Amino acid sequence: MKIKKPKISKRSIIIAAILILLLGIPTAYLLSIRNQEESGAWYNSSWLYRRSISVGNPGSTLTNEDVLIEVDTATLVTASKLQADCDDLRFIDSDDSTPLAYWVEGGCNTSTTHIWVQIPTLNSGGETIYMYYGNTSATNSEQTWTGKFYLMKNSACDSGWTTESNSGGDFYQKFPKPSSSYGTTGGSTTHNHGNYNLTTSVVSSGANTNTSGTNNISIGHSHNFTLVTEDNTSVLPPYLDMIFCSNNDLVLKQYTIAEFTSTVSASFTRFSALDTLLPRGNSTYGGTSTATTHTHNTTTVTSGVPSATGTNATGAVNIPSSTHTHNAAASATTAGSQVPPTLTTIFGQANNDLMAPTGTIVMSNATPPLGWTRFSSLDGYYPTGGSTYGNAGGVSSHTHNLPALSFTATSDYVLGGTANPKLSLPSATHTHSTSQSATTSVNNEPPYISTLFIQKKTSQTVTVNNEEVDNQAPNQPSDLYTEGAPNPTGVIDLTPEFSAVFSDPDTANTGTYYEIEVNTNNTFTGTVMWDTTQTATGPITNGARSSDFSYAGTALTENGVTYYWRIRFWDNNGAVSNWSTTANFTMNTSNVAPDAPSVPYAEGVTNPATVTDLTPEFSAVFTDSNTPDTGAYYEIEVNTNNTFTGTVMWDTTQTATGPITNGARSSDFSYAGTALTRDGTTYYWRIKFWDNNGAVSNWSATQQFTMDTNVAPNAPTSPLAETATNPVKVSDITPEFSAIFTDNNATDTGTYYEIEVNTNNTFTGTVMWDTGQTATGPITNNTRSPDYIYAGTALTLDGVTYYWRIRFWDDSTTVSDWSTTQQFTMSGIPNNPTSLLTEGATDPTGVTDTTPEFSAIYSDPNADNGTSYEIEVNTNNTFSGTVMWDSGQVATGPITSGNRSTDISYAGTTLTKNSTTYYWRIRFWDIDGVSGWSSTAQFTMGTNTIPNAPSTPYAEGATNPIKVGDITPEFSAVFSDTDAGDTGAYYEIEVNTNNTFTGTVMWDTGQTATSIANGVRSPDYIYAGTALTLDGVTYYWRIRFWDIDGGVSSWSTTQQFTMTGIPNNPTSLLTEGATNPTGVTD
Repeated sequence: MKIKKPKISKRSIIIAAILILLLGIPTAYLLSIRNQEESGAWYNSSWLYRRSISVGNPGSTLTNEDVLIEVDTATLVTASKLQADCDDLRFIDSDDSTPLAYWVEGGCNTSTTHIWVQIPTLNSGGETIYMYYGNTSATNSEQTWTGKFYLMKNSACDSGWTTESNSGGDFYQKFPKPSSSYGTTGGSTTHNHGNYNLTTSVVSSGANTNTSGTNNISIGHSHNFTLVTEDNTSVLPPYLDMIFCSNNDLVLKQYTIAEFTSTVSASFTRFSALDTLLPRGNSTYGGTSTATTHTHNTTTVTSGVPSATGTNATGAVNIPSSTHTHNAAASATTAGSQVPPTLTTIFGQANNDLMAPTGTIVMSNATPPLGWTRFSSLDGYYPTGGSTYGNAGGVSSHTHNLPALSFTATSDYVLGGTANPKLSLPSATHTHSTSQSATTSVNNEPPYISTLFIQKKTSQTVTVNNEEVDNQAPNQPSDLYTEGAPNPTGVIDLTPEFSAVFSDPDTANTGTYYEIEVNTNNTFTGTVMWDTTQTATGPITNGARSSDFSYAGTALTENGVTYYWRIRFWDNNGAVSNWSTTANFTMNTSNVAPDAPSVPYAEGVTNPATVTDLTPEFSAVFTDSNTPDTGAYYEIEVNTNNTFTGTVMWDTTQTATGPITNGARSSDFSYAGTALTRDGTTYYWRIKFWDNNGAVSNWSATQQFTMDTNVAPNAPTSPLAETATNPVKVSDITPEFSAIFTDNNATDTGTYYEIEVNTNNTFTGTVMWDTGQTATGPITNNTRSPDYIYAGTALTLDGVTYYWRIRFWDDSTTVSDWSTTQQFTMSGIPNNPTSLLTEGATDPTGVTDTTPEFSAIYSDPNADNGTSYEIEVNTNNTFSGTVMWDSGQVATGPITSGNRSTDISYAGTTLTKNSTTYYWRIRFWDIDGVSGWSSTAQFTMGTNTIPNAPSTPYAEGATNPIKVGDITPEFSAVFSDTDAGDTGAYYEIEVNTNNTFTGTVMWDTGQTATSIANGVRSPDYIYAGTALTLDGVTYYWRIRFWDIDGGVSSWSTTQQFTMTGIPNNPTSLLTEGATNPTGVTD
């Protein structure tokens, strides 16, 4: 149990000093104790456990500060220290008495339970608060909150979560709109911009006519008309359908999506699927639209009648009537935005189940009571995904331009005259038009539900300290003794002693006070004989009996009265036990002392000689003239002098014994004084008894006993190590040793031993182990000792031989000679490999074999065969460079100790002849284990010679062919290299229109992999360049090779090939034998 360190105020110290002067030390001591008790205050004893919590505050004093405490409540629940629903959690202020408001964020019984606690005043520098738990009857006391957290997912909601975006749910086909309250809905998927009363352009001329007559016509005029804008099928902003899930407790389940204002927290992956899109609730994930603008269609328009009319004489000219109309075709408005105001946030998807990190933004229908604050920065915006936070976009409303319309000519006209023209009237085929104009403004709100966006606060630093356990009261005292016995009668001691066993459920506690009540009545309502009140005692160990407390009350007498008593204890933390059960004692009426003990025996006889037992037994006959009395105590004295003035060998003082029946012999009392030896000495002894009423007899007559004379044990025989004589291949690094103990004194036993283990058979080498004289359980004469386990300098499995010997002491501490020298040989791992060879040589240079062979000499201290090997090859002699090859443990045919291993071929990263030096080492295994690494060896690769220039180049299997009819000809050449072991690994071919290769590049393969044996023609390489045609053109080509060590040859000689072709155009044309003759007569 942990107890607070006492804090004693200056005021208490001053008062204590004054009390010492006025009243003495005891009063001041009590004041100090009281301060200690108060400093260990516990909020409420109904709570068994608490933890102090250190809350930091590097700044100025804070008011009503929310701090986050993370607790592994699952472990506490499993340990039955906390209710499964955390109902018994309490948080207490630094005064350890004022409860603090708290709220559990994500539910109880988890390994990372998040609990918010509000501290009314958090002083600069921080302070300590307390968390209490462990009360099975406590009810929930956290702050109430009936709200919900809303999270999005791209898959189904988890078990225990409610889907809120199914049909009928709050978020079904709705966009979350950040707001200060939850639940208001609005917005629309469609809209129009209304109807518009417009006027066409004016038409006033086209034909000359007069205005006489009565024929109704139209003169210069316009037309009025109404333009209707139609609804759109959908004007939703760019969106992605998400599944919305809710829960009263916030644990971010795997794949749930939250928002952040900076880089997503660890354990989250940025959810980029929402980039540029607004989340919308739906029953399934993935529905989407990316449209940002829209238009509206208008209806087909028919105009009204002309705005001006007149009359005209009848004639033969078509003139528009006074009631004609025009039609205009349906058209569309210009585009307008459908994106409401947006603000980019960073959406993050949880990689696993976890508690929300600081700064996380989620949706809710109410702000939690502690730890969260409304994130108002999103108010007026719809959240949209992005890689950075805070980029605004969209508009709150929009307009369109109405289309410019063209009204077609009318067919409604009359015949008018044109004599004596006075007016220029509209033509019968006239048209009208309109120009663009703006619509009214419409809100961009999509279907929405107002939603609170809340952000997790940043907490001051918090440290949850180790568990403390409340101090529990001691148990009821038990096993009450009066005068060393339960409920005794015939008590003759007028100040009897009382004791009881102290026990406390807090195992570290001790008893520090007691109170005893003695009364004439067993209900303690009679005469109070003694009440100690609370009295200090030396600390009583938990589970132990108290010291004897002597009666100090009203005087007792030997009057045969029975008294009743009880006791209680206080522990070192001030908690008091219940009263014990009631005990009693009865005073004696009168008593006569016992007779002096008679017939004293030592070792069962009178005055024995040649005693071999080093702890002899003593007894005598108890007699008392009070017939019912029994012997209750004894005292024995053993001395070197028969007047008991010599050396005191043993004095038991008054020692309790089982009751001795009057007239009977006592039990044997074993000697327990200064050690006796078998040295022939005579000792003197006497005994006296106390009866059960406390009266003591006179001493018995003086007795004596004489010790036997001892002979040393024989040297130990049949020494065994690991149960064998001189064993080899010992694999136990703590071997066991034993030997047979014999002694010519047939009754002697072995009581001590000494073992020496040394590197030299004369025991002048290194001392590996010397037990010194060490006690052992008695070894019966002529019997093997127990196994004694080696405990010296550490042994290893190294094949070393060690030498050992043993000797014994008998029960008279006489020592034998050493046993004969024995030995044991440890099992051994192989020696480090030696004589390392690469390619049959030590540290060779100029190595041309790219799979060199390695070998080494194997040797073993036990001559065991080698069974496995491991080789490491590295670019660094400390083996910290590039690992070229590590064979791992590889089985091999048995290698006889002292012989060389077989050649082991390199099988690592490809080596090349590049003059590099590599370092290698080897180790071997035998049946006992693995050797150390050998010393480091090395080998240096040879230098590579570049290949010769390719020879005998062929195109289409020939040298410089003509009339080539294959438009993908094949090329080859012979590869040769003065390094006989090299092969061709790459080639390059160039084909050009110019023999200096400065013309048009038709084909360049670049460095291309191949495989060619030394001195052999390469495979055919098929042309794959710019398309060739059968046009008789000559092309030039060359080739070069790389060997396996990266050396590149010179180019081959320049070769050529000529494509086959149709005839050239004819030239030198002659007519009648001449060029372009004239005057031809033939």
